[in-house]
Amino acid sequence: MSGPPRASRLEGLARAKWRLVGLVLALCFYALLWLVVVAGGTALVAPLIVVPVIALLVAGGNWLQHWLGITHSPPQYAEPSSDVEEPER
Repeated sequence: MSGPPRASRLEGLARAKWRLVGLVLALCFYALLWLVVVAGGTALVAPLIVVPVIALLVAGGNWLQHWLGITHSPPQYAEPSSDVEEPER
């Protein structure tokens, strides 16, 4: 049998299930906020439009980086030079 053991597959399925539950709850909350806007809460219109636009821009940027083959390199920290004195406490 190829692939991960059955237990790890079930754990992955459980994580995916909770992601789906979270996504559905978030979309229900978003729809509820739009119902509040329809009922007269016009102050919520701008945040309800801006948040998905920003999410689409971020997702589009991630897709573009993947499509262009840009990979993230781990940060490289320089060692502090030894001639710098530590401040007194």
